[in-house]
Amino acid sequence: MSYSIAVDDQQTLVVVKYAGTVTLEERARGVNESVVLLNSTGYRNVLVDLSASTVVFRSDEEQSNFATLLSGNEVLRECKTAYLTGHGGHSNDYIEMLAYIRHFKCRHFTDIEAAYQWFRCGE
Repeated sequence: MSYSIAVDDQQTLVVVKYAGTVTLEERARGVNESVVLLNSTGYRNVLVDLSASTVVFRSDEEQSNFATLLSGNEVLRECKTAYLTGHGGHSNDYIEMLAYIRHFKCRHFTDIEAAYQWFRCGE
């Protein structure tokens, strides 16, 4: 498994941390497992740490399906999702654009403290 999932009670969020080469199938498993934790905790903030990973994308259809997974889940639509990436890195602009127009709230950060601040603000 190239990811881990934990609850951060101090920051009231679920953390999904990926490492190494990650496929969209692995990201989807991480998403599904995080929804279980979101439901059990009632938290509505997710930190996705991609800073130590490289995500492999295969096709536009696969990316669109992943965007549908993100935006089609009622719990995830209620959440704020922060992507923590390395400097110059990103997760996937195409997926996030598709998910965003379907009301999935997400932003990119290279600094974890900035992500925490975004979670705390009313935005």
